[in-house]
Amino acid sequence: MTAVLAILLILVGLPLLAYWLGGRGVWSRLRPGAEADPWRDVVRRHRLSSSDAPRVAHAVPRGLALAEPHLRQAAVDWAERLIEQESVRWPTTRKGRLLAGAAVLWFVGVVAFLVQRLVTGRPEDVNWVTVAIVVGFGIGSVHRRRMLRRTIELNRDEPAIA
Repeated sequence: MTAVLAILLILVGLPLLAYWLGGRGVWSRLRPGAEADPWRDVVRRHRLSSSDAPRVAHAVPRGLALAEPHLRQAAVDWAERLIEQESVRWPTTRKGRLLAGAAVLWFVGVVAFLVQRLVTGRPEDVNWVTVAIVVGFGIGSVHRRRMLRRTIELNRDEPAIA
């Protein structure tokens, strides 16, 4: 008897529960795809076609100028968003500031160790692979920011084609 009641409850109660939950107002406030997607926002705002979007995506990180005005505006917008996203923001909470300060002190200590080992004539104690990777990332990030700024400079005004 209990098995029949359990089956009846599942067959009738589960669809009724789903119907009741589906009618709640909380579901109408949810929007699919509501998470932030800056690239999608740029494509929609500038109404880029499926052939224009890759051109902008290709030109922006390489610092290239685009000929069409609507592509130039999209390139400037996308480059500015990338610069804003990749900017270093210092933490505002006390715990965050303490951790950031500790990270800065650690980095200064690592650089001091590197300099001390070089001055004392013991460069074999330095992990040069790690140094090369950190320097490579630093050079890459500076180069990327320069290319984004170059994109903004080249595409901000009308092209000087005569």
